[in-house]
Amino acid sequence: NGNEGNPFPAKITFTKNNWNRSQVVKIIGKDDQVDDGDKEFQIRISSSGSQDLSYKTLDHQFVTVVNEDNDTAGLITKTSKGVTHESGGKISIPVLLSSQPSAAVLLEIRSDNLLEGTVVNRSLTFDRSNWNVPQNIIIGGVDDVVDDGDVDYEISLTVKKSDDLRYQLLDPVSIQMKNTDDDEAGFRIVQPKGKTNEDGRTVQFDISLTSIPTEPLRVPVKSSDSSEGVVSIKFLDFDAN
Repeated sequence: NGNEGNPFPAKITFTKNNWNRSQVVKIIGKDDQVDDGDKEFQIRISSSGSQDLSYKTLDHQFVTVVNEDNDTAGLITKTSKGVTHESGGKISIPVLLSSQPSAAVLLEIRSDNLLEGTVVNRSLTFDRSNWNVPQNIIIGGVDDVVDDGDVDYEISLTVKKSDDLRYQLLDPVSIQMKNTDDDEAGFRIVQPKGKTNEDGRTVQFDISLTSIPTEPLRVPVKSSDSSEGVVSIKFLDFDAN
């Protein structure tokens, strides 16, 4: 099996002068970049090309050799962590296979929290020709308009389909992500125009929140000096809507 190993040199010569001296044949294993396990193969020794009839008619001899595999099926990500931002932008994380597959490998890519991060390309396909060429996962943060701090989420890579059994049985690979918050709880106030007066003139101002509250919020409204001015309502109520 020339795909697993070959003898070097491929031929040796014995004569009447050196017939009783050993000659060394090296067996050189071949790297196939495929996770195919240790492979046994045989080196055939034949003297059928000899002019000596006794050696010419000898049965072939065989040496059994095992070529140890150094390849392991797996997914390689250039990083195990990443950061996205509610303020916008996307990041790319390169992915490739660690060994050449015997059949195409379809990867499914998912976020475990679509409220924090989404994947632009939800699948990648690798085959025998591009298995070691990095392909990018593109991830974007989601702006939730809530002051919820930086939130962790996870991107998972799962082999969705492959006829290569070793890849078919691979465990999912996870990339730990963090989506940084850009919201801060507070009030947005538009100052009143004009002035009140003692004849009953009124003014108004607008107030809103800078982020969505996670629970209904009641805000008391009162005058600092009720002898000079009063407010028309005592409370403002806000909720997620």
